[in-house]
Amino acid sequence: MKERSPIIRPYQRPLLDNVTTTCLKPSKVLIIDDDHIKTNMEKDLKMGMEIMKKLVSIYFNRLNEMRFGVANLLKMFKLKTP
Repeated sequence: MKERSPIIRPYQRPLLDNVTTTCLKPSKVLIIDDDHIKTNMEKDLKMGMEIMKKLVSIYFNRLNEMRFGVANLLKMFKLKTP
């Protein structure tokens, strides 16, 4: 069974998004019904917009962190960045 993304067409997550992790201390996991959240985002546009704004913020923060890490790695090898 392929994992689905409730908000990104074609509603299928990229393979790189499927990762595992190990918790170092007792944790609680939140499980969200993707069909439920998608339906509610379509019904309540304000809620949908708030969720999308948060997701975009997370995405770009992670992208910028990765860019910074790559730039530092290139500096270690004294390579020029474009």
